[in-house]
Amino acid sequence: FRTYNSCKDPNYEQQFKKAKKGKFQLNIRPGINLTSLKSFIQNSPGYIFEFDTKISWRIGIESEFILPFNNKWSLLGEVSYQEYKNEYDNTGESNNPFAPASVQEIDYSYLDIAVGARYYLFLNDENKIFVNLAYVPNITINKKHGPLEISKAANFAAGIGYKYSDKYAAEIRYGFKRNILNRYIYHYSEYNTLNFILSYTLF
Repeated sequence: FRTYNSCKDPNYEQQFKKAKKGKFQLNIRPGINLTSLKSFIQNSPGYIFEFDTKISWRIGIESEFILPFNNKWSLLGEVSYQEYKNEYDNTGESNNPFAPASVQEIDYSYLDIAVGARYYLFLNDENKIFVNLAYVPNITINKKHGPLEISKAANFAAGIGYKYSDKYAAEIRYGFKRNILNRYIYHYSEYNTLNFILSYTLF
């Protein structure tokens, strides 16, 4: 091809098109959580503890690898510290014989380890929105739930967000329920989070 093109055009210059490469980014991600918790004993409908929804803070660091086609898909991994401290007091509701009057305290802090994928939709050169889905196992740090011990538990999380100039981003992420009392046969819990996350790309 080079010989033929040189014969046809004396000014021919050979050109190569470089293959696209993936891009690695590191993002710091502070935010706040809205967390709710309901715990109960199975087959005991009166023995239910519904903790109030509470606001807490979170901090995370995320690595993101943008795949080398269209720059629309990326793989992500994030480690974030989160906590939930609350109290349920039903001493004024002692009419139910199946739920003895008591004060239940929870002191729960943990590291979430999110692994998933993200899809970008470009609005223009500076603005884009994204959606992501992640599988989220965790590591417990403080794990007190009244007399019970909280176990590590996994769930899925889905988020939608906006990114500006490849630097600044905001995301709303919903964490589907997880059973943090899964070490016990009859105890069950539904732990849900709604995260409001800001993000800054370090590089």
